Amino acid sequence: MNTTDWLPDGFTIKRTATNDTHLSVAVAGSGPVLVLLHGWPQTSRAWARVMPALARTHTVVVPDLRGTGDSDRPADGYAKTNQADDIRGVLHALNLTGPVAVTGHDIGSMIALAWAASHPEDISHLVLVDALLPGLGLEEAMNVAEGGMWHFGFFMTPDIPEMLLDGHELEFVTATFTAMSNPGTFSEADLAAYAQAYTGRERLRAGFAHYRTLRVCQTSGVIGVVGVTGGPPSGGRRR
Repeated sequence: MNTTDWLPDGFTIKRTATNDTHLSVAVAGSGPVLVLLHGWPQTSRAWARVMPALARTHTVVVPDLRGTGDSDRPADGYAKTNQADDIRGVLHALNLTGPVAVTGHDIGSMIALAWAASHPEDISHLVLVDALLPGLGLEEAMNVAEGGMWHFGFFMTPDIPEMLLDGHELEFVTATFTAMSNPGTFSEADLAAYAQAYTGRERLRAGFAHYRTLRVCQTSGVIGVVGVTGGPPSGGRRR
């Protein structure tokens, strides 16, 4: 399967050295920089439908996160603050300067928040989509004994998820995505592409590493946050 057949017209893929790894990054457009960080189990393909419109007014930077898609799958480095440094290194390598706007979805939102918390001077706008964040619901979601979500503990368990899902990636992606989206949101080609991106134990291991490094983080300062979820947006919060 061609892993770039989804790429919108005008975008190019740049394989970029950063923070002791290499990320695959789609880039196009001109104007203020806008970084789009995908969730799990997806890749930069998740933003394909909105990338052309955004590139009309922005320089759009869309990486495959560490361990996903066509980026490298190192053994470690999946802490959200370290992945923020991955993205900062990408911008430096592309000679793009900030402050920049960043939008994160799911796991990408955790990286975006870690980036804004550790380097607020880098960020002009922060948009978090479908976000479970430290101090804003993540701890409760991870506590399955008190009604939290089962997948956190399962994905964080070493080795077992890879063993159980190996060979069943398309079944897992199809069941998960169709249960959590409106009918027709994902085409068969989308589902096949995401399944392929996580097929095999090594790709699954790298994907689950995004969960295995989850820790309660400490942030400081005031960050203005736009939350895009089923409920009202979250305002700036001092922690």
